[in-house]
Amino acid sequence: MRRNRTFSMHRSRKGASLVELSISSVVMAFVSMAVFGLLITTMAAGNKINNTSDTIDVSRTALERISQNVRTGRSLGDVFGSLVGGRIQGSSVFPSNQNPIYGAGQSPPNGWPIWADGRSLSSFVVDSQTLVVQVPIFDPNGFPTAIPPFTGQPATSQVQDNVETHVYRVIPDPQNNGEWIMQWARFPGMAAEGYVPAAAQSQPQTICTGIIGPLQNGLPCVFQYLDKTDPSGTPQNNIPNGGTDIAAFSGLIVNLELSHHQNSSQIAGRYKQPGVLALKTEVFLRNNSLATTVGMPSTAVAP
Repeated sequence: MRRNRTFSMHRSRKGASLVELSISSVVMAFVSMAVFGLLITTMAAGNKINNTSDTIDVSRTALERISQNVRTGRSLGDVFGSLVGGRIQGSSVFPSNQNPIYGAGQSPPNGWPIWADGRSLSSFVVDSQTLVVQVPIFDPNGFPTAIPPFTGQPATSQVQDNVETHVYRVIPDPQNNGEWIMQWARFPGMAAEGYVPAAAQSQPQTICTGIIGPLQNGLPCVFQYLDKTDPSGTPQNNIPNGGTDIAAFSGLIVNLELSHHQNSSQIAGRYKQPGVLALKTEVFLRNNSLATTVGMPSTAVAP
């Protein structure tokens, strides 16, 4: 009896068999593969969400900056121009030859800057890739400042709005072929109380990347302009210079197609095309100085 009991005790202490070990290994392998696959999927989804979120944040910041400039703007293009029919007719070229600050070939206080495409431009034309917005310069009390008559070069013939010029350019991305970036620069107006032109000037800053469209003839068509005198309301890719009063263009459409790169998909060995985010906004000048003939110093001669 004692021998049988001892034999049973030895039998109860026996380890797992080779078959049991093989089955356990296979089960653990499948579980590990499932967990690893779930981890990779979660990482890819997280990175995709982060990339999309970053793209949305960047594009929203760019659109908010443009919208703010346009809403407070006095003109799309250059407000300075010739007096036509009691109104000063602006120009879609900045600086216009009537601009008292830059019209005679003057340079900004810190010189004309170099953009990301390597160009140092001293003239900008409003079109689907270039936006020019001029906003008023305020004094410390919040009142808009003015340029006195017979001031600047060429000299003004009457009181003019004192404005600074914001330029947005969509240019090829030097680091990503087939993509474009948006840069912004600010050119100062005339010195005024509390306003120092050299300090107000801003060099080109990249405010949006990953632009891939919309394309027209192989080039991005980001900016479109609305002519309030056009009953059809058809957006135009540029503002005609000469023969058309720039005051009629008081609305802007911004179209953006952005790429958000999904590098996380490469971790799993499954390369995917970058996602595309499409955005569009419309904004209008609230106080277009060229749109009225009375009440603003830059818009009309005295009756």
